Amino acid sequence: MEEKDKELEQEDKEEVVVSQEEQQIDEAKNWEEEYNKLLDEHNRLKNQYLRLYADFDNYRKRTQREKEELLKYEGMEFLKKLLPVLDNFERALKEKESDPQKVLEGVELTHRQLLEILNQQEVKAIEAQGQPFNPELHEALMVEVREDLEENIVIEELVKGYFYKDKVLRPALVKVSKKQ
Repeated sequence: MEEKDKELEQEDKEEVVVSQEEQQIDEAKNWEEEYNKLLDEHNRLKNQYLRLYADFDNYRKRTQREKEELLKYEGMEFLKKLLPVLDNFERALKEKESDPQKVLEGVELTHRQLLEILNQQEVKAIEAQGQPFNPELHEALMVEVREDLEENIVIEELVKGYFYKDKVLRPALVKVSKKQ
């Protein structure tokens, strides 16, 4: 009997070893399945990243091209608005021989038209006459001694100055008062 018991015990051990080996094989299969799932997920995310990167790169290049084109043709709309002014000046010049009054009317009309275009573009005249001299807005070309005025008052505007939005486009060229 002892021998039978030993055989049974040996068989039990072999079954346990086989059972453990089967468990290890099952575990290895599970780990392999998990690894394959993670590898698939990694590849999917990598492809998604590469597509997003390519999309962003294309977007960046497209916006750069659009920006360059905008800068290249930024003044085009403004120039289109100026062409009718040029046309009116040319018409006025054709009339200079026949009727000087028509030329004057044409020039006045063209002047109003040009002022309206500048106004639409937010170009405004700098008020200088009678104002205190401001070196940020005015450029003094002449000084005149005047006892009837305070010092550094703009007496005369020689050339108009203009703002573009909130910046000085061109300072006004002025004559300024000075006390003796």
